[in-house]
Amino acid sequence: MKRFYGLTYRQSALSVVISACAGLAGCQATSSGSQPGSERGAAARAASSNGSELNMQKPVAAGTNTLFRHSVTVKAPPERIWSIWMDVANWPTWDTELKQAATDKPLALGVAGKVITKNGTASGFKVVSFMPQMPKPTYAFETLLPSATLTVTRSLVQQGSSTVFTHEVAFGGEKGAFFADQFGPGFRAALPQVMENIAAQALLRK
Repeated sequence: MKRFYGLTYRQSALSVVISACAGLAGCQATSSGSQPGSERGAAARAASSNGSELNMQKPVAAGTNTLFRHSVTVKAPPERIWSIWMDVANWPTWDTELKQAATDKPLALGVAGKVITKNGTASGFKVVSFMPQMPKPTYAFETLLPSATLTVTRSLVQQGSSTVFTHEVAFGGEKGAFFADQFGPGFRAALPQVMENIAAQALLRK
């Protein structure tokens, strides 16, 4: 399959996922059969056809293409990671597939936002869970897809002088498995590096 930005139902659906996942999951959007533009795309093509196992040398997010997560430990207080996640306008500095991200008000339950990828595709999201209380804050937001949903959950916990932060991505709904099969391998391959970008920012912040 090629990248889909056309006008048919299926093409439009895949275009929405490309935009949504680039912003919400912190992933490079390359379908399992597309022509990649980076090592991450090549890694996605090396995934098994059913998505249950990824045959790659680079680290990938654990789980299946439908539900996967990745955690990183950084020697920084949890407030730094939380502030990076809450700074929506700053998302493109660590999610390198994004051109712009914005909300009308600070992230909170029910707040809606929009992300725009570097190729100009836009999609919306809505915060569906928000629990900012330390020491284990978490929030989740959702993008509606044609007959499917994409939900991203971000959580963290302090361990001594370090913080463990986790991104979890889930495809749901009637067509969730379809979108997971198309994009899950590439997203799982890209997520670890994006989270390392967040850890690097946390180490630099005071």
